[in-house]
Amino acid sequence: MTTGRPSEPDWLEMTAEELVAYRDAENRFRASSAVRAISGDPDPGAAIDWQEVALPGRGLSVRVYRPATRVGGGVELPFVLHVHGGGFVGTAVQSDRVNSHLAAQVPAVVVSVEHRLLDQRTPLSAAVADGWSEHTSLADVAPLEPRRVDPGSVPSCR
Repeated sequence: MTTGRPSEPDWLEMTAEELVAYRDAENRFRASSAVRAISGDPDPGAAIDWQEVALPGRGLSVRVYRPATRVGGGVELPFVLHVHGGGFVGTAVQSDRVNSHLAAQVPAVVVSVEHRLLDQRTPLSAAVADGWSEHTSLADVAPLEPRRVDPGSVPSCR
């Protein structure tokens, strides 16, 4: 079953709730079999889920990719922070193939920030601020050695 792309909204008249609904519909579309035929399927060796990170005054959704099978011997996995391109149309789901491959093959824990959507009231710098907030809050979520944190970015379009 495929999911159709959401219809083009009236960007200037959208409410915050409509913008979130549009993003969710876009995520479903980008995860559909029709789009995966072009963008590629996630690596089956990775487990993918959404988590909410508490930031001062708000929450931030992140997409977390981990090796599907447990890495033995108490090995600490490296961590990759991925801040995808976008803001108006970009989503963490669009990078499932790349991030799941990193998680499964390196192996590593990869976190992709689902930054705020850019409406009329949100500055363009919000996506960068969200990535930085996520980076600095990670010590509270999962203690990591700074030398093992790699704030990486993969271009959204190839």
